[in-house]
Amino acid sequence: MSEMKRIAHRLYLDTNVYIFGRPIERSNSRIILNLAKTGVVTIIVSDTLISEVKEVFTRLYGKEAGKYARFYIESFPNKQKVDVLEIVKERKKYAPYAREEDLDHLTAAKLGGAEYFITTDRDFVESKAKTVINILTPKKFIELIGIKPYDTSHEE
Repeated sequence: MSEMKRIAHRLYLDTNVYIFGRPIERSNSRIILNLAKTGVVTIIVSDTLISEVKEVFTRLYGKEAGKYARFYIESFPNKQKVDVLEIVKERKKYAPYAREEDLDHLTAAKLGGAEYFITTDRDFVESKAKTVINILTPKKFIELIGIKPYDTSHEE
């Protein structure tokens, strides 16, 4: 663990990392969420992100799970929340680099000073966004910090 503390990072975790990481124990997304829970990494969050995670958890697991998702994200000890008004003000700057549905996430990541944008969205990984921020899959990030990753096809 002390090795990881030495390399603390600022991460923006896309909605899909929470979706895979909470229910799937043996996943790279879960490893990242555990690092966030223990404060080893700083997580950049936004209201857009929290709303999306809440919405998906509600749809998949019911209303209580949706409420829990919000509290879970809010419980990370080292997090920085990017204000929605800042995102609205700056989103035009990043419009050429992301699809509309990813734009608020990219903008929040940039405004929050994220070193890495972690996602399982293959389209986003290959998008123009990679010219303005480092984009990694959960598996690639886990490899980067020297942890043996799980071999999970949905997190390539």
